[in-house]
Amino acid sequence: MTKTNWHKAENYHTQDILLQDNEVIYKDYWDPGKNPNVTRIKFEEFRKGKFNKEILMAFDRVNLKEIKDSIQEILQNQEK
Repeated sequence: MTKTNWHKAENYHTQDILLQDNEVIYKDYWDPGKNPNVTRIKFEEFRKGKFNKEILMAFDRVNLKEIKDSIQEILQNQEK
């Protein structure tokens, strides 16, 4: 099964990455219970490098590779 979400929590800062509807959705919570800052990037834009630097800063290379691999798998499954 393809991984479609990543989560990172540190003190009062929580970050989530979701893959849905052919988008990478990045949610950045600075205060629990408040509305997060949300960034949406189409898969194709993400695969071309858009928002990759931000993912590296927030998470790491391993997570970035997992996200790209999951996107590739989702797109391959859609072609079937």
